[in-house]
Amino acid sequence: MKLYSIKNCPASEGENIVCRVSSVGSFIGFVITASLSLGLFVFDFVWVDHTIDAPTFVVTYCAIVIGLLSLLFLFHLRKSRRPSNWLMQLGDHQVRVKYRSYLNDHLPEEDLIIAEIPSSEIAWARKTKEKVVVMSSTDEGPVNQVFTYLDLKLNSPETETLRQALLDERNRRPPIEKLNHDLFEARKRKAPDSEIELIKTEIKREGQLHPRSGSRFSTGIHHHYPVRMLDDAILRLDWSFIRPRISKILQAFEKRIPIEPIAQLSEDFTETTGNMEDRILDLAARGNKLDAIALARKHYDYSLAEAKAFVESLLKNEG
Repeated sequence: MKLYSIKNCPASEGENIVCRVSSVGSFIGFVITASLSLGLFVFDFVWVDHTIDAPTFVVTYCAIVIGLLSLLFLFHLRKSRRPSNWLMQLGDHQVRVKYRSYLNDHLPEEDLIIAEIPSSEIAWARKTKEKVVVMSSTDEGPVNQVFTYLDLKLNSPETETLRQALLDERNRRPPIEKLNHDLFEARKRKAPDSEIELIKTEIKREGQLHPRSGSRFSTGIHHHYPVRMLDDAILRLDWSFIRPRISKILQAFEKRIPIEPIAQLSEDFTETTGNMEDRILDLAARGNKLDAIALARKHYDYSLAEAKAFVESLLKNEG
């Protein structure tokens, strides 16, 4: 097994099956929401004699909210159309897994985010279906979520190295975000002007080195982690909205590694039994950080800031 960055990853040999997030859903969502938002604006401002029994501001508010939702779909659509949108490349003798989300492609290209795994280091592959129950953020009761995964059982001596790389990626922050925080702290403690100017210079330099990370729309981290490592050396890839279908991938795998039967799993995060810290950590490690924060607030009666700090500390100390 080898780890690569985007910059130093060698070109693939032979034909590859490239697996990526489909842009169809984002496109349809954008078209529908943009059309609804535009339609409401036209209805409200052009057809002034409408007879709907509702204040004007209600129609305007709905148009704005739906318009913002259309921008979110547009953001995902644009990200899904970039070359960085791929999760796995299946070659003749190896598999390449990119464990950085396509939504975080503004992070530095020098980071190690690709694992090249020879077929000889994969014991088996399987499809896994999981039902997850979480509490609704609006306190309307439990919500059922269904996920599809591709599981790869690894027998590589570098498994722990990959596990640590996944943990590092989950805790990574954009350099410019850290510099902005340092600038805030320096101003807060009334640091010398020379120190503040030095940090400003570093922020400017970082913006020049990584222009995309300087964009006001891309300075944060999207809590989307499509790959994680389970305790029993199983590499789990979230196959939500991924194309081609997982059945095609398993057919391609059949030529080189055994295929295990489909696994059916269920997890109920509304239960209060067991080790609550482990349950919160498990929820956050899946990429459901907001749900993990909500669970911490409910169980420990934390404020939002306290719950966020608690979840982040669990993630940093994992393993």
